[in-house]
Amino acid sequence: RGVTKLTGSVAGAYLLALVDLMIGRVVAATVTAFAMVGLVSMALRLTIFLALRRFDVVDTTATLLAFEASALVNYWLNNRFTFARAARRGWAWLRGLLPFHLVALHGFIVQQGVGGILSDRVFDGEVATSHPGVLATGVAVAAAGNFVLHNALTWRSSERRSPVGAEVRTDRSAQSSP
Repeated sequence: RGVTKLTGSVAGAYLLALVDLMIGRVVAATVTAFAMVGLVSMALRLTIFLALRRFDVVDTTATLLAFEASALVNYWLNNRFTFARAARRGWAWLRGLLPFHLVALHGFIVQQGVGGILSDRVFDGEVATSHPGVLATGVAVAAAGNFVLHNALTWRSSERRSPVGAEVRTDRSAQSSP
């Protein structure tokens, strides 16, 4: 007869709390959620790129279309789950796309730069920038910077709130004190 209060945000907060209980002493749940969303986005980007290339779409066009589609999904998922406490809604969701894209562009440039440096200077050009190890290193460095920038720019709130993982830890510590 009524409407459920179990929304996607509630389910996401619950999953973040579970992740925090499992690995919260090592890494905050929001960082883990951000990484999981990033992996989903990377898989989507690769799938779209390969599908477009199968239809003989030029590499540059396929890269841009795949990047944009995965960026929109990444933004939606991070807004819904990772940064749910500062989620953008309505017109604010659209306004958040600009800072999100600027940070995503920063991440892309960092990833390419790290890949180029590793390929040229560390491996003397013997390992391509597309090598999985080089790519993974570039993605990891870019993701760390992107997390900090998204937290500060894309999902900042007028009142500085602590990340979801920190709130869970605070609640847990409050329970154990007398």
